[in-house]
Amino acid sequence: MREELSSPSFSHTNYLKGKQILRLIQEGIRVTAMIEMGATQCLWKIYLCAYSLILTFVAYVLICCTPGQIMIRHEERRAQMMKSELRKAVHSLELRKLKKDEFDLAEETCVVCLETYKPREIVRILTCRHIFHKRCIDRWLLKRGICPICNYAIIQGN
Repeated sequence: MREELSSPSFSHTNYLKGKQILRLIQEGIRVTAMIEMGATQCLWKIYLCAYSLILTFVAYVLICCTPGQIMIRHEERRAQMMKSELRKAVHSLELRKLKKDEFDLAEETCVVCLETYKPREIVRILTCRHIFHKRCIDRWLLKRGICPICNYAIIQGN
């Protein structure tokens, strides 16, 4: 009869330890194994790791993305307010219907469309006293907000 060898107990078995146990069995050495459901000891580590990842992601979103979204919304609101102010300012500028004897219409041209002024055309007179076709300058001012000749800002402070 062979003498029994005592082998160390394993808390878990990996591939190499499993091969060792198999070799002992193949040599005829009696091996006693007790199988228990483990992993409950490590479960809290898995949960901790998962929650840490989730909290890290949430913190990243809050720190990195939220301020950017706030700034974008602020800029959009500011642009809308600016457009509204421009629209009001443009519509408050003086309009006039040109008369034949007002000035030499043949020599004057609208710098936006490069056409000469004709009698009975409606023109807009800017604060800087430059004159343009209403249809031309309204679109120009709503996009740019400045006089195309002298760059005078229609809304002061911009």
